[in-house]
Amino acid sequence: MKDKHIHIPYALYFAKNARTWDNQGVAFISTERDESKQTYGRMWKVTENQFSEICEQEGEWYNVEVDLGQDEYGIPIRTITNGVQLMPNKPSDKYLRTMILGLRETFRLDNESILRYLMEKRGIKGKMTQTEIIALF
Repeated sequence: MKDKHIHIPYALYFAKNARTWDNQGVAFISTERDESKQTYGRMWKVTENQFSEICEQEGEWYNVEVDLGQDEYGIPIRTITNGVQLMPNKPSDKYLRTMILGLRETFRLDNESILRYLMEKRGIKGKMTQTEIIALF
């Protein structure tokens, strides 16, 4: 399965209460394209059937498809999110550690860049301190 990084022009935020992530928030993107916003993402090349299975597994939480254009070979790039802006909720430390590892591995971001990126996100902003996030590095 091939994967690569992508810059998504939609706002990232955290919401809901995911049982598998300590009953805390998980990542969503807004449904409105905004070139001034940037979400770092990682995409995988999957078949239509695999994408349908992912959509089915994610169910009601991720219920809207977002068209992100095409790659350099003309292959459609799509993701899923919730169709409404959800109430923000702080993500668990475990969830954020996983994201931090992904940001380092995929985008080669340093700790300062990761901190700046996460601190502005709804669900984190005003709910976590810089010290709390730095402790996850």
